[in-house]
Amino acid sequence: MALSKMDDYIIPAAVTSLASYQYAYFAMQVGQVRRKLKFPPPKTTGEPEFERAHRAQQNAVEFAPIFFPIYWVSCFFFHPVLASIPGCLYVIGRHMYFKGYCEAPGKRLSGFKMISVSLRALLFMGAAGIATAALRRYADINLYKYVAEYSGGYL
Repeated sequence: MALSKMDDYIIPAAVTSLASYQYAYFAMQVGQVRRKLKFPPPKTTGEPEFERAHRAQQNAVEFAPIFFPIYWVSCFFFHPVLASIPGCLYVIGRHMYFKGYCEAPGKRLSGFKMISVSLRALLFMGAAGIATAALRRYADINLYKYVAEYSGGYL
């Protein structure tokens, strides 16, 4: 197995940076709503518009420890570019979720569905990549070799 180079991870680094910026953007949006409504800290309840923005931002924060690790596991063990497709969909879905929730709680669902599908794809990629690497390392079974042989050399 060839060692990875830093250049292999330019796209995952860009997706991670974009997602991190997005988290900061959400926090700033919550602050803007607070200022607009003149809703002083530390209050978090009593103003529905603020509560929706705050809850949308908190939901994003709650998913961060799920998204970032499984995204990078998928990048390392599956493929950095292929894992970036659901990684980008996650960021788009997160934006849809935040924007929708700020308008009305029911409008967050399409974003949540995109988030859910992208996380499932990343979980599958990560698990498949780890399983393949473990079989190669500990059982001397190279699945890529077998797939290439049975596909008639098309891979």
